[in-house]
Amino acid sequence: MLSIKFSVALLPTLIMPTQVSSAPVQVETQNSDFARDVYASRTSLLIIGDSTNNPRGADAFVPYFEGFILELPEDIKLCGMRISGSTGNTGVNRYTSFGGGQTSQLQDGGVKTANPSIDPYGETVAPPGPRNEFVIVEGGALLNSGRVASIGVTNLGGLYPYASGWAYGSTLVLRTSFMTSERGVMLNTFSLVKLSDHDESAGSNVWLFDEEESFDVQLSSTKTGLEQVDLEFPDVPSPRVGILLRGDSDDNDEDESGKDLTWCDHVLFNKDLADEDRGLYFDSISIGGFTARDHTENLDDVLLDDYLRQAPRDINTVIVWLGQNAELDEWNGEIHSVWTDRIELLADKAIAAAKVNGSATPKIVLCTPPNANGIYPSQRFTAMNSELSGLAEKRGWAHLDLQTLIGQSLISIDPDFIGTGPHPSESGARYVSDLFYQHLDCIRTDYNGDGSKDFFDVSIFLEHYLNQNEEADLNGDRVFDFFDVSDFLTSFAQQCD
Repeated sequence: MLSIKFSVALLPTLIMPTQVSSAPVQVETQNSDFARDVYASRTSLLIIGDSTNNPRGADAFVPYFEGFILELPEDIKLCGMRISGSTGNTGVNRYTSFGGGQTSQLQDGGVKTANPSIDPYGETVAPPGPRNEFVIVEGGALLNSGRVASIGVTNLGGLYPYASGWAYGSTLVLRTSFMTSERGVMLNTFSLVKLSDHDESAGSNVWLFDEEESFDVQLSSTKTGLEQVDLEFPDVPSPRVGILLRGDSDDNDEDESGKDLTWCDHVLFNKDLADEDRGLYFDSISIGGFTARDHTENLDDVLLDDYLRQAPRDINTVIVWLGQNAELDEWNGEIHSVWTDRIELLADKAIAAAKVNGSATPKIVLCTPPNANGIYPSQRFTAMNSELSGLAEKRGWAHLDLQTLIGQSLISIDPDFIGTGPHPSESGARYVSDLFYQHLDCIRTDYNGDGSKDFFDVSIFLEHYLNQNEEADLNGDRVFDFFDVSDFLTSFAQQCD
């Protein structure tokens, strides 16, 4: 527990920095640095792990990823997030709606979700996270004016409490990553049509589109990978946006017969904030059976490069969140080193992918997940926590121990915190997320990472403040003023678990 050893009343009397304490604790320093980035809306975040993806609606379970958006403090600006867009996946509080389209024209009855590895183009590939695909029946024809598949954000307020103010008067972008391949079995020419009904009273209807807002898309056919396509919605009256995927507008269905189209979940973001390189961006991916082995073996390096490229801001932080599920060679009553090796390899995959994209090396945050329903032994989480702590210290990474922060399994705190299986309900995801933000708010003023907040942290803050270093810009407005001092005092006064 952090302890306060310095009276905040003395802060105004300190006008010059003094010698700071020696030998800061590297992991805790990285933790407080991550916390400041989150609260200053500087973080563009990708979570890789289990129980963070595959939203299925509040009647099943709510992934922690969505809990983080539900509980996002109002003073943290939101740039954007990945949204649920897979068949059957509507997300918390049904904030999205999906339409499968002309099933009589599509193989196997319509659009299907695939995850992990699939073989759509004669090559085994695993785009990060869930994705949809449809195959046009051999000899079939797509109706040019007909609906094939549509996705609509119909209740963003059910995911983000400040959605209306976030969207109103801004330009929203709905970005979709499509699979590309040099093989001739793919549909690389098609049309996207904008949703025209922005009335929030329309409920889950995602089938009203503006024919004048139709765009023909030509994907690359020279590589296997992901290619992003944007639709902009300028000055929207509400956060209700959506798209329709359909056959191309040239009426030549011979080129479409027997071919398939595959796309990843969509990204929704505020273009104004993205252009300013501001605001928190959230993404989360899971692979296969959600273990460390699944992720290291099935997360394709090239497709991960492409996936990181779809973010509206460069991914500058990666959280590796694994431990809820494990293979027998990773845990069979005791932890095995192969688990830690896989965690490290996965983080290095993300670092390498960012490097390929020309981005700065992302900060790595290792996370010990919370024990949800108590089925898995608590000693496994304790052992994994110890391994992550050692790995973080070795590599100079951050480590957030949510298991210890919560102190017990979610179900033992409140049975209503559990959804299906080992996954949280909405109230459970919100409980964890609220503790997460409270913890970050508290530790962000432990500048030297020594586990206490005292004169040395005040001195470091003042030095940053006088030099106009972003580490003193605690509210992220890029101005150094009383509000940063006020945020420092508020956080500094808290005792941290």
